[in-house]
Amino acid sequence: MIYVGIDNPTLSLQIKQAILQIELYTEQIEEVEKLSKQILDEMKSKLLTIPGMSYNQATVIHGFIGDISRFNKSCQLLAYAGLDSSIYQSGNFEAHSTRMSKRGNSLLRYNLVYATHNLVLHNKTFKEYYDLKRSQGKTHYCALGQCAHKLVRIIFKMLKSNVDFDLD
Repeated sequence: MIYVGIDNPTLSLQIKQAILQIELYTEQIEEVEKLSKQILDEMKSKLLTIPGMSYNQATVIHGFIGDISRFNKSCQLLAYAGLDSSIYQSGNFEAHSTRMSKRGNSLLRYNLVYATHNLVLHNKTFKEYYDLKRSQGKTHYCALGQCAHKLVRIIFKMLKSNVDFDLD
């Protein structure tokens, strides 16, 4: 007689429980996504006017930024996201190239860079700026970082002034 699989009731129970957990998590994720979409629609979120911005990205960005009035300048928001440049200097020496500080919130930074990537694909102005940085010898991620700087300044202005995304 040939058996397919293993006839083990304990293993069978574990597999059934794992499937039920996956189904439960899927339902919970769908419920959270539906609620966040509803909240953003009620807020009339200006972030959703950014080309390529998803509801999930807008939710994360709004969630981490919170009340925009906490920030007086866009550079404060840049630092909060960890997108500002770190400073290398000692005595009279000052470095000419610096790296991203990464001292801020990593999830906010990730979502801003990912949103920037989508924006580069969907917006002519950002695509030209990205191409300019690449032509200057910057790597892909360095150019995306520069574009993310620009996006954060735009988001800051959009949320402070309650205006839609419009680069025309």
